[in-house]
Amino acid sequence: SSGINAEYGEKEKNRIHKERTHQVEKSTFSPIVCSTMGVLEGEAEKFYRRVAVLLANRTRQTYPHAIRYIRQRITFYLLKTVVTSVVSEARKQPGWMLTAMTLIYFIYSMI
Repeated sequence: SSGINAEYGEKEKNRIHKERTHQVEKSTFSPIVCSTMGVLEGEAEKFYRRVAVLLANRTRQTYPHAIRYIRQRITFYLLKTVVTSVVSEARKQPGWMLTAMTLIYFIYSMI
């Protein structure tokens, strides 16, 4: 299950980075981990909720508007990263433009 893998990923990131962050940078570390299906795990969910509360208070919006805004921005940037990666890889292949455009169309149609 992707939830189990995401949970393992969160624990692994914590194990690797938490001690170094605390000792070297004198700060805390919260891994932002989500499953391949987009489900936020553990500390990531707490982080997004806290950011949404702060954003809602600062902009005088409701919490649902703030969380929706954050999710939309993250989705956009993740999609932008995927498209950039696909185009970069596709350029290495003959006929790359058709391949990249087909995949980008497919990705946008899923949203």
